[in-house]
Amino acid sequence: MNTEDEIHLWQHCHHCNESPITGVRYECQDCPAGPDIDLCSTCFELYKQGKISHPQEKTHFSEDTLHKFLSRRGELAKPIDSWLDIPMPEGNDPQVENGFVVRPEFCFAGKSVFGGHGFVVNTSKGLIFLTALHVLDEVIKKSNIDASVENNQYTGKELPQVINTVNLYDVMEDKWMFYDIGLCGEMMVLPDARVGEIEPISYRDISAFTLKESINIRAGTLAMNCPDIGEPIWLVSKMSDRSRSREAVVVDKTAHSFVFRYESNEPLPKYCSGAPLLNKNGQVVAINVGGGFFKNQRFGHANHVGNIRQHLGLN
Repeated sequence: MNTEDEIHLWQHCHHCNESPITGVRYECQDCPAGPDIDLCSTCFELYKQGKISHPQEKTHFSEDTLHKFLSRRGELAKPIDSWLDIPMPEGNDPQVENGFVVRPEFCFAGKSVFGGHGFVVNTSKGLIFLTALHVLDEVIKKSNIDASVENNQYTGKELPQVINTVNLYDVMEDKWMFYDIGLCGEMMVLPDARVGEIEPISYRDISAFTLKESINIRAGTLAMNCPDIGEPIWLVSKMSDRSRSREAVVVDKTAHSFVFRYESNEPLPKYCSGAPLLNKNGQVVAINVGGGFFKNQRFGHANHVGNIRQHLGLN
């Protein structure tokens, strides 16, 4: 099979902005997971020749040494075509209060880093802060922890031992760094949580913390069931137009994946991994994991509520 027939729906080239990347993709193994770690084959050759820079200057991983890249094969575009045929249903945007979606600050070993997004849910085990595990990728790499799917020795106990504190800030405020509204207790041990699955497989991309202190936290509710294909859902974050949600339709779901197509191609917040997805009743149905473009349509994928409940041991 010709690699030029393959695409990488969930990644874009951080230099030329090709989206989706076609052919072979080159994924940096030194930078933390995020939208700035991939190069297309053309730009990777330019990087090796010293003609373009990587990582971008704003990252925390700006060492002078060359970073290690792995080449990745893509997927065939034809099966994805069917995702374009599912109609967008009608639905009313959910009401979203301040204090529901947060930015986490992970403190460890005398350092602190901000992750993407997260949220708090009220469960039978108490208030729990949820986000995607790959949101902690900078912590993972700086702590020399291997939480990848390839490491069968990872137990889930390693990260809780290095994280001291997680401060929570209100995403919806304009100057969110001044709105510290919560503090997490211990990180929960989730033995089956992992990073590094081939997207859109994301059923192990989850981390959870007990809530220790709350100031104006607005906890959500986990849905009992995952929405079906064709049902509406909403990604919740502060959008560039100051709205608080973006509608989408579920186009594919399995036990290990959950894919949706957005109604609009308007830009999303750059770092919204870990944000909640809600159903028409305002209940949390998934943790946002990634996104991409195909035939001028914006798609996303997430870790759905069936997997969340399984990881947390909830009925």
